[in-house]
Amino acid sequence: SVEIDKTDDESDDPDYNYVYLDYAIKGRTRFGRTYIGIPAQIISAQSAESVDVVSGATFSSESVQNAVKEALENAKISED
Repeated sequence: SVEIDKTDDESDDPDYNYVYLDYAIKGRTRFGRTYIGIPAQIISAQSAESVDVVSGATFSSESVQNAVKEALENAKISED
């Protein structure tokens, strides 16, 4: 599973950013096209590498994707 913690937004207007972060997490429909949220795409692909950003939430989508990549990298168990 992929869980996103939205508590670390230190920007000037975190409430404004949460709207876009919610789009990136949950997905959205825009201009008649449905965009699947980043966590669902990652789980479906079993990879954080090749997922599509959610339209209108590009930076938030990329942030979620990068956070998952970092978490997976930190969770790797050394085989040594």
